[in-house]
Amino acid sequence: MPALFSNNASATLASSITTSTTTVTVSTGQGALFPAVPAGSFFYATLTDSSNNLEIVKVTSRTSDVLTVVRAQEGTTARAYAAADRIEIRVTAAVLNNFVQLDGDQTIAGVKTFTTPLAVASGGTGGSTATGTGSVVRATSPTLTTPVLVTPDLGTPSAAVLTSATGLPLTTGVTGTLPVANGGTGATTLAANNVLLGNGTSAVQTVAPGTSGNVLTSNGTTWASAALPAVPVIATGAGTVTSGNSFTATTGSTGKCMITISAAVYSTYGSFGYGTVYMIIGGVTRASQTTLTMEYDNGSRLTSSTPTISFLYTGTANSNFSVTYSYSGPGSVGTSYYTFIGT
Repeated sequence: MPALFSNNASATLASSITTSTTTVTVSTGQGALFPAVPAGSFFYATLTDSSNNLEIVKVTSRTSDVLTVVRAQEGTTARAYAAADRIEIRVTAAVLNNFVQLDGDQTIAGVKTFTTPLAVASGGTGGSTATGTGSVVRATSPTLTTPVLVTPDLGTPSAAVLTSATGLPLTTGVTGTLPVANGGTGATTLAANNVLLGNGTSAVQTVAPGTSGNVLTSNGTTWASAALPAVPVIATGAGTVTSGNSFTATTGSTGKCMITISAAVYSTYGSFGYGTVYMIIGGVTRASQTTLTMEYDNGSRLTSSTPTISFLYTGTANSNFSVTYSYSGPGSVGTSYYTFIGT
């Protein structure tokens, strides 16, 4: 609260006051000689009578010619004053003690504005403006080791370079999400056990494990969790069979089976003509081939070229089925051979 002043302010009392009066009325128009008193401000005035008895008062308000006062200031005693006694602004000890001294210790209250920034060498900051609030942190400081800086809180700097910094708490000392461009992931959470996929400068992508037994597979562009392709089941077999008999073949995982029979047809004495070998599955002839048999006049036996019949059977996957082999015609048929491959 600053003390106020005005030059040559002196007035006479319009009426008498007692020792307890707190409003002093001066002669008409003389109140304007004294300062206007904004809220929180004041000025000191001195009451005097004809015997030169003095009392210092503190004026806290003025409305026209009426002054509101606090009596008996600076060790003086409240007295009664008569009309025509005087009230004046004079220099008092309290006024002078409020001034800043060039030497000695003083406590300065309130905001003081300097037209020229106070240099650092004189205890100032050397600047005319400041950003933020709180205590001053100088641009050039000694290395801070002990004590640890707790107050003032430096807040969140817009940019800082940390060299050989230790003890930075990553859970409480870092905010925001570190993007990929700065060496981060761009993500705030990562699902447990997921596989990370690069995504350019955007946040990483993930692939979930999926079903047990899945593997990472590529479609040429990205990766996905997928089941292993089924391993095809292949069934094979071979053996001998005679006409009118059957053997068992097996399909593979696609339900298919290729069967091949190599027949052995012989001629007999006086025989000549064509015979046929058959492959029968499920009561239906699936393949057949006609062959020629004959005998020379001297009775020697001639074996025809061995006929071969094949058939691609389609049925239930990984199942057995019966194949019947037979021959019809002149001559005779010996032991024949079969093979099958089930896919």
